[in-house]
Amino acid sequence: MLHTIVDALNKRSDLAGWTVRHVNSQGVQVYAVPNQTEAQRVVGIEQYRIDVLRQTSAPDGTAAVGSGNATLLPGGEVEAAIEKAVLTAGLVANPVHSLPAPAALPDVPLVDADLYEDASSTARAVMERIQTAASRNPEVQLTAAEYFGEIHTTHLLNSRGIDAEQEATQINIEFVLRSQRGERDVEGFTEMRRRRITDLQIESEIEERTRRTLDQFEAISAPSWQGPVVLRDEVLSTFMAGDSLRGGVLHTLGSAEAKYAKISPWEIGKSFEQCAPCSAITPVERLGKHLSEGKIQLAVNGKMRQDGDLNLMIWNVQDIIMHLSTQVGLAAGDLIYTGTPAGVAAVVAGDKMVGTIAGLGELSITITPARTARAG
Repeated sequence: MLHTIVDALNKRSDLAGWTVRHVNSQGVQVYAVPNQTEAQRVVGIEQYRIDVLRQTSAPDGTAAVGSGNATLLPGGEVEAAIEKAVLTAGLVANPVHSLPAPAALPDVPLVDADLYEDASSTARAVMERIQTAASRNPEVQLTAAEYFGEIHTTHLLNSRGIDAEQEATQINIEFVLRSQRGERDVEGFTEMRRRRITDLQIESEIEERTRRTLDQFEAISAPSWQGPVVLRDEVLSTFMAGDSLRGGVLHTLGSAEAKYAKISPWEIGKSFEQCAPCSAITPVERLGKHLSEGKIQLAVNGKMRQDGDLNLMIWNVQDIIMHLSTQVGLAAGDLIYTGTPAGVAAVVAGDKMVGTIAGLGELSITITPARTARAG
């Protein structure tokens, strides 16, 4: 059926691109009530997910691209599903974009070995861990818990030549903790989704959720406040940069999603034509170390405009590389541009700038008049 869908998509002349995913999912679901497992079942589903792109126009008449999708079960009507996706795409006007072409990808482990080898035994073992951890505090009761472990096998093809297969696991857990003191009842609901069972940290998570459930007995309405709020040290760092599981202000406003949706004008980096002048490269092997201090200076027309030091940077060079590598793929030869010392100001045509970093030489730039684009 996959080839039937691909053949039908290739016959459409009104598409700017398409992607098809053939997804086979096998999973085990366990549902528990107090002191016992109520039900366990094996779940399997096969489906085909179709995504299409179609050239459209924005309300102001500029070129745009619309996207639409449809899901098919085996034996479903292929032509009807594609037509539905195409009609939906015709009603959408997103900025012009295309689909990815084949490219090398990093080898990232996506499968939990225990779940892959024996899904049923793994499900029972996880549920027993939940029940045992919840029973450690007599003040709370586990009133309901659900585990759902899945193995997804995906075969993806698109109109630009990608033909790839992938196996991945996903574990979903939900549980409710309840407590009673006198006539007052409180409860807490928790939902967790991870790729591997080792990432669940069930015992510590239930201990934390138990504490939060009991804290509700002491909870009062939060005081209202209108005025400045001061964040500092680790709290400020987490607020701005997030942590290992959640993004912060920089992730949110600097994300491609926010930029695409016009929620934020921020970019993950500065990007405009000819914005990346670069001096000669000095290999770190020649220096013998990563620089952590040294003068950073910029003179404009012979007058010092910016004067700072590497040791004044909020994050050092190693931390910048480590953090950025979680956002984009880095390889030998890539260049990372950071902020500069205080003193940023406009320059005009004819200005000559000389920038230096101690131990790395200098970069000299003369500003020229802007070039005017010529038609034809």
